[in-house]
Amino acid sequence: MASTSVSTRGGPQFGDGDAPDVAGNASEVARFAETVGTRRVGTTAERNLPVSPERFVGLQWGDTTDKEEYRYTAAGWAVIAGLAHVGTVTLSSGVTSEFASLTRTGNIVSLFISNAQRTAAWTNAVEVANIPIGFRPAFGAPITTLNGATGTGRSGSVTSSGGLLAFGETGSGSAGRLSFNGSWPVA
Repeated sequence: MASTSVSTRGGPQFGDGDAPDVAGNASEVARFAETVGTRRVGTTAERNLPVSPERFVGLQWGDTTDKEEYRYTAAGWAVIAGLAHVGTVTLSSGVTSEFASLTRTGNIVSLFISNAQRTAAWTNAVEVANIPIGFRPAFGAPITTLNGATGTGRSGSVTSSGGLLAFGETGSGSAGRLSFNGSWPVA
């Protein structure tokens, strides 16, 4: 027997007033079983399809297009804050470091690079690394920069095109070790 209506969450309902039938439509029940739960995975386009009975307040969505997690609210889809995404810092040619960390939690990106060294001497406004799309600031973001040999402060910046720039350092090798630390918002 085919269902006569759907529940508020899209499940097939079989009316009591219909002709007696001891078996529901197994294919219809199976299709619904594939969609139940409170978390689904799919593309942004699938998530943004017109409202359907399968969309309900509290539904979570793992978006395979933008790699974000969403929760459906009375106002629509909202990114779930607090989930960290890890990015890869690409060091420029001739630059090495002991450690590099790039994370995004909600719309805040945090960067830490420890003891970056360059085989050639540093030059003013040299690009140390590149930050991937999705982690870049809309406008330049200042970064705390320290010389590891002397402990003196330098300035640094992440550009909207993803370049991590160091300013004011001219040392090379271990005398020119630089560490970078900063956070910035992204859209």
